[in-house]
This record gives sequence, C-alpha cells and structure tokens, in this order.
Amino acid sequence: MDKKGHSEVQEVANTFIQVLEYKEYEKLGNVLEKQSYTSLDYTLEEVIDKYDRIFNGIKISNIHASKIEMEKVKNLGYELSYQLSFTTPLGKVENLNYKTKIDETDGKYLVKWDPSLIFPGMEGKDKVALHYKEAERGEIKDLFGNGLAVNEDFKWVGVVPLELGQGNEKDKNLQRISQQFEIPIEEINQKLNQNWVKDNLFVPLKIIESNKAEIMPGAAYQNIKLRYYPLKEAAAHLIGYIGKATKDDLDKNPNLSEGDMIGKAGLEKAFDKELRGNDGGEILIVDEQGNKKHEFQKVEKMDGDDILLTIDSYIQREAFKHLKGIAGSTVVMNPKEGGFMP
Repeated sequence: MDKKGHSEVQEVANTFIQVLEYKEYEKLGNVLEKQSYTSLDYTLEEVIDKYDRIFNGIKISNIHASKIEMEKVKNLGYELSYQLSFTTPLGKVENLNYKTKIDETDGKYLVKWDPSLIFPGMEGKDKVALHYKEAERGEIKDLFGNGLAVNEDFKWVGVVPLELGQGNEKDKNLQRISQQFEIPIEEINQKLNQNWVKDNLFVPLKIIESNKAEIMPGAAYQNIKLRYYPLKEAAAHLIGYIGKATKDDLDKNPNLSEGDMIGKAGLEKAFDKELRGNDGGEILIVDEQGNKKHEFQKVEKMDGDDILLTIDSYIQREAFKHLKGIAGSTVVMNPKEGGFMP
C-alpha cells in the first residue's frame, strides 16, 4: 500500500477512536462501513442510538483508548486492535480488548462494525442492563442500642389517574385524598398536570408515615426508606443530619456521585465514611428478550457500619425537656455507684 492509502487508514482509525473517547456518536456515519451494520439488521441511526443509550444512559465516563495497533492483513485490508478503559457507576473497567477490520469500500477505507465494538461479547440485538444496589446507611445508636439515627420505612402517597374515575367521582376522590393527607387540592391538580403524567402512571404527592396509609378510592402508595431521628431536636445538635452531595462535595471527594446522600453536620458528618458504606450492583449483557447472557461487571454492595455511642437516649431526652430551650448542660450521677452517667 502506498503512503497515501496508509495515511487514510490511520486517519479513519484515529477518527473512530476519537468518536469513542469523546462520545461523538453522530460522526459514526463517517467511519463505519454501511454493509457491516445493515447486514446485521441495523440502521445507522440505530447504531448511534445504541451507543448513546448505553454509554450516556448508564453514565459511563473517562473513556480512554490505549495499545492502539494496526496490522496489514494480506489481501484483506487492515486489522485494528485497541483497549478501552472507562468508569461506570460501579467503578473502573480497565483494558477491555477490541478488534475489528478496516477495509476499502468504493475507494474509501471504513471500519467494519458489529455489536462487540460496544462491549466485547455483545452480538446481534443484545442489550446492556444496569442493576444498581444502593448500600443502606449504618444507624447511630445509644449505649443500649436504641436508635438515634435510623432507616425508617415511610410511604409515598399518590394517585394513578386512571383509578380516580371520571367527573363527579373523580372530584370527590380528589377531595377525600386532599383532606385525608392535608394536601391542597390545587397542589394535587398541579402535579396531575405535569407533562410526564399518563393515566396508568403513579403520581407521587406526599411522604407519610407507614401507619397512616389508608385504603381509599384513587389513592396509591409506594414504599420508601428515609433517615429518621427519634429524639428529634433533643439530639439534633449532636446527631446532625444528611443531605444530597453538592458540587463542592463532589469536587472534594471523587468517590461520591451525583445524588449521593452524605452527612452534613454532627456525627452524621463525622462518621460519614463508616456510615455510608459502598453501593454495588451489576452490569449485564442480555439478549433482545432481556435474558441474561453474561455478567460484564459486578460489585458487591457493602452496607454502612452502625455507630454505638455512650449516651443514654432517655437521659438525653429528659435533660432536653428540663432545660426548656435554655442554653446549658446537664450532669447525671448514678446514686448507687457514685459514677457519672454518660
């Protein structure tokens, strides 16, 4: 092959690698051989959409190509091989091996495509599924094991529009829900008028305690687990609270992800690393029907550790009650032994 031909092959390979690293999938049409994907019953738009759904849908980032090599295959064009490393929501994936051909078609060198160029092992109409398992935050307890910061089951109360009925029946059901859960009817209607709402979809309205969920026409419920502080303001200054990680938090800690809940004050913040644990999950290659073919990445989730304090929640509550909001401190002595109570 002359220098010009070799230069064209190198340019196509470089462009293809750049498309992968920078997620510029709209440029795939410039480098892929049409026959290679149409023979697999794909259109160019479907190929582009497949890359976008997987790499952007799963939020894969930091894509880096290495060991890029090109080898001349006698009478068969060139063979391109390379490795990809990237980060998924489950962590780093390193040095995946890829291989394909670059052939001349109508005087132009193009990359032969098949699904294994997305993830090795993919074929046909295979898909990628992410199953994310969120670690449960450890609890903070007093010296007797009573909860000071616990994970409590609550419920979202909401409605499924289809189950509300029509006309007067719908209006009556909405009024009952409004009164029962103290939600202004205007707020309910506003949420029902959101663009994404469909007749068969659950529309969340308010988080309530699990024991307050009542069967009534039009009302529906979904379970949710939230952080709960049984002593409330009696220990708020000590226990602190949690909240969503901010941009500053993400910049300071690369192990955090957008949406993570972290300690913001008090012991929730001081022991955040121990309490938070590590999320896990798996990324699978599945067939067109969703049946598992093989596991691409798996990380076991590790729930956070419980923290046991030396304070007595009963004494803490009683001290708070007797101080009546006045700044001060309380010392409690064990009358039998003469020791101070923590």
